[in-house]
Amino acid sequence: MRQKRDEKGELLRDEDGTYLPGQVYASWISGYSYDDAGNLKTDENGEWTETDEPHWIDHIPVGEYVLEETECPYEQGYVQKKRENIQILETENVQSFTMEDDFTSVEIRKEDGKTGELLYEDSLAKLTLYQVPEKEKR
Repeated sequence: MRQKRDEKGELLRDEDGTYLPGQVYASWISGYSYDDAGNLKTDENGEWTETDEPHWIDHIPVGEYVLEETECPYEQGYVQKKRENIQILETENVQSFTMEDDFTSVEIRKEDGKTGELLYEDSLAKLTLYQVPEKEKR
């Protein structure tokens, strides 16, 4: 799929200014090793080979790219990162890009229904948060 362009020939962008994704250049799972052909490396037991090294891509053409997290471990409390533009420059230096993870978070307050004041000290309230099992969600 080639990137779509507007009537002036400019690449289309979303409301945040990020280019709309075009043709997939490379795809990988973070934390695992790949060979030079982009194949996932496995050990003698056929298990994926883990690594803490960044993913390396050789001979990538100069230009504009979109980096996108296409799958996210939501069940571990992660938030899917928005896609972002990156530019590959013509240089002999290694170019590095980092997509940082973030976690879901909540802030819960117990307030007086009439005054809106936070309840504390002599008006302590014990709160408990329970997760609804997947089968019961609808």
